[in-house]
Amino acid sequence: MKKIGILALLIVFAFQTSLFAEREVLIKNPKTGEATSMDSKGPEAVFEGEGWLLLDDFEDGNLKNYLKGDSGAWNLNPMDEENANADIEVVEIEGPDGKLTQALKLTYDVDSEVQAQNGYWTKLRGLDGSVYDTLEFDVKCDEELGCSSIFKIELKKYKNKERTELIRGTHLVEGVSDEWSHIELKLNKFTGIMDFGDPAVWQNPSLGRKDLEEFVIVFKDRLADQKSGALLIDNIKFTQQNNPGPTAVDGPPRAGFKTPPTHFKLLGDQSVYAGDKGFVDTATLKKGDGIMLFRDGAVGREVVYEEKEITAEESAYKIQVDGTGNFVAGSVIWKSGSQIAGDREVELIDGSVKKIEDLVIGDALNGFDTVNQKGATNTVTSTEFVSQVGGYKEIGVRLEGIEFQKYLAARLKGYPAKTIVKKEFPEDDREFLMEIARDTWKFFANIVDKETHLPLDTVQFAKEAPIYERDAWVGDYTNITNIGMYFLAIVGAYELKFITKEEAVELARNTIESVKKLPKYDNGFLFNYYDTTTMEQTSYFISSVDSGWLSAGLITVRNAFPELYDAATEIIDSQDYSFFYDPVDQQLSHGFYQHLGIYSDYNYGAFYTEPRATSYIGVGTGDIPVDIWFKTERTFPEEYYWQQQEPINRVKKEALGVKYFGGFYKWKDYTYVPSWGGSLFEALMPTLVIDEKGLAPDSLGKNGEVHARMHAEYAKEVLGYPVWGMSPSSVPEGGYSEYGVKVLGSKGYKPGVVTPHVTGLAVNFIPEEAIANFRKLIELYDIYGEYGFYDAVTVETSLVAYKYLALDQGMLFGGLANYLTDGKVIQHFMNDEIAQNAVELLTSENLFDPPYDSSKEKRVMRRKV
Repeated sequence: MKKIGILALLIVFAFQTSLFAEREVLIKNPKTGEATSMDSKGPEAVFEGEGWLLLDDFEDGNLKNYLKGDSGAWNLNPMDEENANADIEVVEIEGPDGKLTQALKLTYDVDSEVQAQNGYWTKLRGLDGSVYDTLEFDVKCDEELGCSSIFKIELKKYKNKERTELIRGTHLVEGVSDEWSHIELKLNKFTGIMDFGDPAVWQNPSLGRKDLEEFVIVFKDRLADQKSGALLIDNIKFTQQNNPGPTAVDGPPRAGFKTPPTHFKLLGDQSVYAGDKGFVDTATLKKGDGIMLFRDGAVGREVVYEEKEITAEESAYKIQVDGTGNFVAGSVIWKSGSQIAGDREVELIDGSVKKIEDLVIGDALNGFDTVNQKGATNTVTSTEFVSQVGGYKEIGVRLEGIEFQKYLAARLKGYPAKTIVKKEFPEDDREFLMEIARDTWKFFANIVDKETHLPLDTVQFAKEAPIYERDAWVGDYTNITNIGMYFLAIVGAYELKFITKEEAVELARNTIESVKKLPKYDNGFLFNYYDTTTMEQTSYFISSVDSGWLSAGLITVRNAFPELYDAATEIIDSQDYSFFYDPVDQQLSHGFYQHLGIYSDYNYGAFYTEPRATSYIGVGTGDIPVDIWFKTERTFPEEYYWQQQEPINRVKKEALGVKYFGGFYKWKDYTYVPSWGGSLFEALMPTLVIDEKGLAPDSLGKNGEVHARMHAEYAKEVLGYPVWGMSPSSVPEGGYSEYGVKVLGSKGYKPGVVTPHVTGLAVNFIPEEAIANFRKLIELYDIYGEYGFYDAVTVETSLVAYKYLALDQGMLFGGLANYLTDGKVIQHFMNDEIAQNAVELLTSENLFDPPYDSSKEKRVMRRKV
């Protein structure tokens, strides 16, 4: 049998058209059970499960699969074909059932001095995989050549309608031997094919399995335990086993309600005031109905979450009150003439509480004026005992809507009174920045739960008022980066003399104690999100970059306030960052899914992005080797056609004993190492704590300044914007999205929205331009509130997102605090032993070495910018 490589495939495709005879898809409908035969050559195959689709069994020697998709071998580095390569052929072999069969033979070699990857691909042509839950195939090593016992399977699809960006889900296959194995891979674990930025995927995770484009087998040099060999694979199919398993967007079960539920006993002939519906007969009251009641002396709308009929007899009191003639029990608004269960309590206007049977004529109760729909004082005018009521309904109610938002706001240390603030700012630039810093600190001083001491992730206001019947929202959840930002903000506020040391220590100590109580993974790492009112875990995901920012905050706090050293150290030392290190790619994993027991399908592959702070800490603790700093890409290989431009000087380099590739981009007169998307969030967030400017002025420090300057210049000169600063942020029209200066990124984000946190990060690199930009934002847009700048503005429409995000406020305030205190926050972090252990990462490399020789430029701009 002739071996078919990449070149040979082209020849076969051109001259052996008989191999391309179209075949029918062999598929069994998982809903109807009906099957379609693949051809007329033989009886249908029967597979386990309620439904299946056979991708390929190679029985006719055809390298097109049953979806009529092409197949082939691939090699990551075609320039290294002599050392690393792959070939495929269809061979006859004894199958899993002991009978002769046709199977695919994949011969591979990844034994090379440079990074090597190769394998097999076959096109899925937009397959709708949402009806299947399992990928199955048979596999074994070639008996003569042997093979690696471990390799990777990938499923790929396009993320966007333009079909320019592929995403991939992966799964390891382990334990392969020279005996046939039947492999079953659950599709729920291919998490990378889910577009987490698409709200529809969160509602219906199976959408992640739609429009599949490619099935791939991957051998990697650092993964394979045998660098060359041959793999045999057969009977590749998608099946429906009616066992989909959990998904990456699932959240943990919640223990209870976020507001204290209230239970009431309602007698059969009562009526309850239900707002727009008027009075509702309690006999017909059901789950979801809203009723008016008092909680903490305030009228609110609460919603029935459970209701149950009780047949036991109940003694009751009937209490008549003046005013509207309502009856009041347990702070529920009743219609006049209704009966009140005898064990209820009511609140008097002086705040005291009495049981129904203890009420006397003349008692003044908190009541409700049903005409004007507001609170009223009712005075008891008569009481009557009603015995042996035969049955009642018990209900539980909880807050909802605007009343729930008011409840959440009341839990905070403070809340703004109005949305838009017009104020006169100082003409002196330093005083101007101090005023912004002072207002921005108010977010961290106030948008923190009074009981749990956790900062909230997001608050959104209506233009009319911070709490309003529409648009306003209190996001009572937090992310662990937010907590890290809160710690940095406390240190910054102390250094700016906004708070005393005693106040700072108390704030930090309270939050550290709460962090210790939060649910954690077995290895001590925190989950990514928590409820700020109940402290419940709301995410199964353990994020590497977010864990790093929590540690950065704790490291800074323990050096700023020695009183907190032991408490902060207890948390820091409980976490081993090797948990996030991928020894195959020598990079940082995005994170780990607790409930799936798998790592994310993605690593942080680009160097100049915000995860370098986590990498820095991991190296400083000794948990991660220095390789991670250099194995993330300064620029991507020239063959990566999707990057913005062909890199300059992408040559082999070595630092601290690690060999890697350098390179940089060029735009106008600027040379720079790109970030991933071209945002300052990626580029400069690590400079909140890492002294790149001071320790690497001609390398990382220079790169930071170039990124800042290009943000200002590109927005004004290319886009024609009057203000600058594009970075992931709120979308004023709704939601959250990625923005950036396209030419500054390897991939490059879209333009359109300006966010002030970029200016806060840039002020340490280009202060004059940053100060001017702050002033211009205030002049042109209603973007300033009681807690400083709102999150974003759409430049073309002047529409403002009246939101405060803890992450963005933290970057803005942290940048200002460092600028106004000559880097005190940075100093507290860098003085730590962990930070000092990793300083060589900054000083051992010059990003721009070797120097750029424009006479040899052959650079190609890949995209229209």
